[in-house]
Amino acid sequence: MTDEFVRVVCYDTQHVTIFRNYHAFIIPNRTTSDKIQRYRDTNNRAGKKSKPDHLNVMMIGVDSVARLNLIAKMPKTRSFLLNTLKAVELEGYTKIADNSFPNAVALLTGKFSAEEYDRLNITYKDYYDGFNTLFKSFNQKDYITLYGEDQAEFGTFNPEGTGFVEKPTDFYLRPFTLAMNQDLSVWNNYYCVVNRPETNIILDYTFEFWKKYPDVPKFSYTFNSRLTHDGLSSLSTADEYHYNNLVRVHRNGFLNNTVLVLFADHGFRGGPVLDTDYGQIQTRMPMMYFVFPKWFPSKYSNKYSNLLKNRKRLTAPFDVHATIMDIRNNFKGRNSNSKKRGISLFDEIPATRICDEAGIIPHWCVCKKRVLTSDIKDPFIQNAGEYVVQHIREVILKDFPKCSKLHLSSIHSAYVYTTKVGITKDQFQAVLRSNKHSDELFFIKIVFATTPGGGEFEATVKYIQGEYYTTVDSISRQNRYGTDGRCIDYNYIRPLCHCSWFW
Repeated sequence: MTDEFVRVVCYDTQHVTIFRNYHAFIIPNRTTSDKIQRYRDTNNRAGKKSKPDHLNVMMIGVDSVARLNLIAKMPKTRSFLLNTLKAVELEGYTKIADNSFPNAVALLTGKFSAEEYDRLNITYKDYYDGFNTLFKSFNQKDYITLYGEDQAEFGTFNPEGTGFVEKPTDFYLRPFTLAMNQDLSVWNNYYCVVNRPETNIILDYTFEFWKKYPDVPKFSYTFNSRLTHDGLSSLSTADEYHYNNLVRVHRNGFLNNTVLVLFADHGFRGGPVLDTDYGQIQTRMPMMYFVFPKWFPSKYSNKYSNLLKNRKRLTAPFDVHATIMDIRNNFKGRNSNSKKRGISLFDEIPATRICDEAGIIPHWCVCKKRVLTSDIKDPFIQNAGEYVVQHIREVILKDFPKCSKLHLSSIHSAYVYTTKVGITKDQFQAVLRSNKHSDELFFIKIVFATTPGGGEFEATVKYIQGEYYTTVDSISRQNRYGTDGRCIDYNYIRPLCHCSWFW
């Protein structure tokens, strides 16, 4: 076999198509051969005849799976992770943005997407080759690299149809998934291609990659979205697929010199569950598990001890990025700083860490809050609702005239809180009654509906010096928006848009 991707078409004697299918293979290429040769030359010069001291990295992502939902719906996978693989479960892991792209960028680059846009002087309409991703970092270290996703029409780096000009890794599955996705004849249902679940096609491709290159540095990043993105009911099916994959990865010895990271970008983001406290927590706290080789805790006892301490500390994608970069750099050239955003999990994260220090804006923060009022009829809250809708109008109508002008329909729930100790409800009311503008900072968490379109949103608004403040990052869609925003091509704004009927 000389081709990575193959489409099989079978005909009968009348030349009528009777069967079609797609297959992906791991075929060595010039780039991988050169990397392997450089790696072996380096080892030979160093006189290394024993096992190499590098660690491989295998990252497996699953869309929209909160840790709480994994506990409830994927028990086989979690049990195998904790009991057999002795995984480290991050119980305080919190997302930093609403959807997949910004959370993935934070994990892969250690930066907010806006920071990378600004650094490169580009916009969402440009290509992402300049982003300093883990793909690029491990390529520079001569690791053999792989990146694969399902659901090609909604790839992490392709929501607006851009993506990469050059393939970001040695093995890049997107051309294959695009071709397969566009051939409707091979889809048995929404989740299966002929007789194979799409999830397993991605996992099988990665498994073959690890079999093909047993003794050289490897980095793989796969992400499955279609099966789990739109509902919690499919998690039991995902449980079987991922459990079986972890079992074979373990039995084949792939984890003897590999760090496995099983993660999600965020929890479930839509539906009535978000009206509950459980829903609010799960959507903000995706799963994040680390599995290390058996020898790692004894060889790196201090680092592993810190990792265990950090299980119940506040963590974010920036910290995971710093951790993986530590692995990539073989723990050399480290600069520990407990105050910076993005602390390696091999350093102890302060128990007193707050969301702002971790790079988590108030809208996504799940730390304890002191609630001061929850009366939705309070003019203070009503004004906050009007302010948020006005802010949405200003954002979308300026650059997206095809969207309708939204109006506040109703406020479903709201509460005012502060993160400052010592502020009482009476003091808060005194601030509102006073004609003097206070320097005290208050937050309003508000759930509201708009018209036209029936959009339901949650927003976090800051109030200080008598003024309201918010940003698009602090507004999230509560209900499914389907094709509401189909008239614009910007994934970041689409949840806020209800297309005008005449667009």
